[in-house]
Amino acid sequence: MLLFCDESGDPGLPMASGATAYFAVGILCCQDGAEAARLAAVQEGLRSGLYWRGEFKWSKMPIEFRMDYLIHMAPVLRSYRVAVWDKQRVVLGSHYRPEVEVMRACMDSFDHIESADRIVIDGESDTKRSSEIRTALGVREVRMERSHSCPQLQMADMLVGFHAYAWRKGWRKVPGGLHHLEVNLRWCS
Repeated sequence: MLLFCDESGDPGLPMASGATAYFAVGILCCQDGAEAARLAAVQEGLRSGLYWRGEFKWSKMPIEFRMDYLIHMAPVLRSYRVAVWDKQRVVLGSHYRPEVEVMRACMDSFDHIESADRIVIDGESDTKRSSEIRTALGVREVRMERSHSCPQLQMADMLVGFHAYAWRKGWRKVPGGLHHLEVNLRWCS
């Protein structure tokens, strides 16, 4: 079991200067390396169809490219979840750092994951954070990578960006072919 994780917003308290009102975590689950490779191949095929040369990153793409990407990828995405923490309304438990608590809420929403071999997270290597994530999520290995070199992290970025967008703008602003993705959204409580 391989997991790919990306975040949207920041985990700081909402009253801190520049902090977002929400923080979201998206986790893409692949049964094994073959499924991860299959998703990457579909994404690479889509790249030429969309005439997109850069990294698939929600914040860097025009809205029409974002939605076309998701409409084409949605049929092959077998398992993912996005957890949103509305910092104005919910106080998280304090056992772990807020970003790890939201990751844990996201992981707990999968009903078929008992343990995972590896979670790959977009970010810089941090031994203390990796250890905390390994303990909180019960994964054997935590790997930090930059998303430009990992197609599955780019998918996780697009999924968490999409759900954060749909939450802020409302599902009426989402193309009809993507409304079924709302079932993958969870709220931290």
